[in-house]
Amino acid sequence: MGVPSFDFADLDKEAERIINEAKKKADLIIREARRKANEILSTPYPTEEIEKERKKLLRDAEEKALNIIREAEEKARSLRDKANANYEKTLAYVLKIVAGLNE
Repeated sequence: MGVPSFDFADLDKEAERIINEAKKKADLIIREARRKANEILSTPYPTEEIEKERKKLLRDAEEKALNIIREAEEKARSLRDKANANYEKTLAYVLKIVAGLNE
C-alpha cells in the first residue's frame, strides 16, 4: 500500500470553487437584504397610528396637568378661607379686648 498522492492543482481548484460559491451566496444575501431594506423604506409608516398615540399622550398629559392645577387651586382656596376665618376671629378677639368686652 502506497502513500496516496495529492494533486495540489485539484486542491487549489476546489478551494477556488468553494470561495466563489461563498462569494455568490454572500452576494445573494446582500442583494436580498438591500431589497428588503428598500421595501421597508418605501413602505409608509403608519403615521395615523403614531399621530393618534401622540395626541392621546398629549391629551392625557394636559388632563393630568389641569387636575394638578385644580387640586392646587382648591387647596389654596381652602387655606385662604381658613386664614380669613382665623383673621376674622383674631380681629374680633382683639377688638373685644380693646373695647373692654373681654369675656
